[in-house]
Amino acid sequence: MNKINDCFNNTFDNIKLSKSQSNDLNQRIILGYKKRKRNKKIIFSILVITSMILVGTGITYAEEIKKIVTSIFTKSYTEKIDNNEVQKIKLKYNGVKKINYNADLKEPTGSGIDSLNNEPIDKDSYSMYTYEELEKELGIKLLRNDLFKRDKFILKTLEKKNGKISTIILYMTNVFKYDNKENKNVSFVSFNILIKTKYAERKENSELNHGNYTDETIPKYKVGKLNTMAYGIEYGKRRRVYMEYDDVLYSFTLSPGADYHNKPDEEVQKILDGFHY
Repeated sequence: MNKINDCFNNTFDNIKLSKSQSNDLNQRIILGYKKRKRNKKIIFSILVITSMILVGTGITYAEEIKKIVTSIFTKSYTEKIDNNEVQKIKLKYNGVKKINYNADLKEPTGSGIDSLNNEPIDKDSYSMYTYEELEKELGIKLLRNDLFKRDKFILKTLEKKNGKISTIILYMTNVFKYDNKENKNVSFVSFNILIKTKYAERKENSELNHGNYTDETIPKYKVGKLNTMAYGIEYGKRRRVYMEYDDVLYSFTLSPGADYHNKPDEEVQKILDGFHY
């Protein structure tokens, strides 16, 4: 390679020009420089205009772009089944939400929850909050669902690091108010909201799903209003569904009642379509 470079350099060193040829070459170089300079100005102007258009477009569609980006992702791994390698996936979540890290929320101290009535067994062990109270304290918006007949969450988990909130889990159970007398045909649905902040020890959640799925076979639901995707895990007729929106993980477990016993995915889609700010 060095020999080639030397040969290349020596070729130009050995070129001899007459005075007239030298003057002509200088003029061509000067004219070429001026032309390139004009072209650069034109290109620069085009770039400036293009940038302005892109910035304007970015402002217009910023909300839409934000909604498309999701913190739920699939992580592939290989599993050997009957001496055959099968590509499986794990559903992962790595959202990090910016909130009021000093929100005045009472830490839970108990473990017993009345799932049928959506309330703690020991009233002093868990605190309950409405959407409005949580949004005011945390300084964020939370997705609501007009289909749900409950309006209060149980603060199930509150973790802190150096006094700053790192993880929150909100729990709302039996959202359709199922009972085995008057409402035995409705489905039993429990609803969770997971919020992780920059203070969380693990930004990436452990495996969400417990089924054996590939990227092609895992149930997926399009949430049109929110322009995002939800993922489902099947347990016979039951469904566990995960949806991320604006760095918050929403999930619910559906045990279908008589009305949707043979079509649980239809009710899953109906619930997903009911979410809004």
